Amino acid sequence: MDSIWVYDYGVVKGFIQIEKREVRRLFVEPTLQGKSIGADLLEYGIAEKDVDFLWVLEKNIKAIVFIRNMVLTLQIKRNMKKTL
Repeated sequence: MDSIWVYDYGVVKGFIQIEKREVRRLFVEPTLQGKSIGADLLEYGIAEKDVDFLWVLEKNIKAIVFIRNMVLTLQIKRNMKKTL
C-alpha cells in the first residue's frame, strides 16, 4: 500500500511517497529546495515509517548530493546521541 505525506503550510511545498520501507518518491518544489523541506520529509520517513531504502537516478546530481549530506547528518546525530 502506498502512502503519501505532504509538506504543506497553506500551499504544498513537497511530498514523500513511501511503500513498505522504501521511499518511492521525494519531491520538493524547485523554488523551495535548500530550505530543509526534503530533509524534514526524509527524517519523518525514517523516524515514523522505518524507511531504510531509496534510490536516486545517477544523472540527478542534486539528489545525490542531497542524499549524501543527509546520510552524513544522520550519522553525526547518531554519534552525538551515543556519546551523550
